[in-house]
Amino acid sequence: MKMNLLLLFLAALVVRASSQPPNPLPLPYDYYSLVFQWAKSVCNGRIPCTKPTFPAFTVHGLWPQRYHFPPLDDCGLYPQSTQFNNASFPETLLCGNPTTVGAVRTTIHASTGFWPTVQCNRNRTGTLQLFQIYLCFNKITNVPMDCPVVQKGCINPIDYPRP
Repeated sequence: MKMNLLLLFLAALVVRASSQPPNPLPLPYDYYSLVFQWAKSVCNGRIPCTKPTFPAFTVHGLWPQRYHFPPLDDCGLYPQSTQFNNASFPETLLCGNPTTVGAVRTTIHASTGFWPTVQCNRNRTGTLQLFQIYLCFNKITNVPMDCPVVQKGCINPIDYPRP
């Protein structure tokens, strides 16, 4: 898991560095979020998926963020073709069991050294579930940082659905 996260961090930095103009203008955002989504929570939400899910987090995108809401945009679900198959979520959180935002954040902090943002959504029966995990990066130095937002739309307990 650590190796996958490290590779994703490096890929994000390479993309950022290669696309940056020589003398960038002031940026209208405060930091970046590398967002991962749990495939099952995407497909059992409001809009069902046409293809079966697999037991992995997928990369939703690298998004500019502001410290204060509203977010810069709402692009909806990212196309299915960009899904990234990575290692299973750490064993300290058991898939299919209720958990808490704190348990998810602590598990990720133990692996990365940084505090993420956890986002929840509701499945079709109304149960709150783990939906997305945000890893944050400084916009100037591109180094990981603690995310300023703890959670989005979560109230404990939350479900961690089986694929």
